[in-house]
Amino acid sequence: MTARIRCAGIALLALLLAGLAACGPVRPVAKPKPKPKATAGWVLYRNSQVGVTLRHPRGWRPVQGYLWRVGGQGGYVQLNTLNGAGWTAQQAAAHEASQQLHPFGTSPKITPISAAGESGYLIMPSKDADQPPGPLAAELVLPYPRPQTIDGAQYHFLIMDATASWIRQIAATLRFSQ
Repeated sequence: MTARIRCAGIALLALLLAGLAACGPVRPVAKPKPKPKATAGWVLYRNSQVGVTLRHPRGWRPVQGYLWRVGGQGGYVQLNTLNGAGWTAQQAAAHEASQQLHPFGTSPKITPISAAGESGYLIMPSKDADQPPGPLAAELVLPYPRPQTIDGAQYHFLIMDATASWIRQIAATLRFSQ
């Protein structure tokens, strides 16, 4: 019985080798070329009062009537600050996500994110978010490396609201300029 199994194994191996030989020589697989950065050609935005720089799509301009907001075709980004003295980034994000008017819906998704060398949280809207017509907004909550003083008051968190479809790309360009 063992001779039969050995003989069947050798025959199977021979068939396998014959099949591989019929396929031709093995060629190395070419590595895919890296895609150009989606942020290539974006414009640098500097806000010394809030203490950050970021990049945004070319064509976006300061939005009249808003402090620290730029926007244009398909989106916007707005900067803000939060005192939050003694809070963790998670507590600050929970505070932002649970605003009385529910700008991110009743069950927004809060996930950890790293941006500008800091660990913060990203708030993505739930399906029931009641936002004005247009693209849904999301929010990034990041602790400042050191509290930021604006008009004599100290702020411990940077708040960045942006169009949900743009927020991760914009966050990747964010830098603290302190």
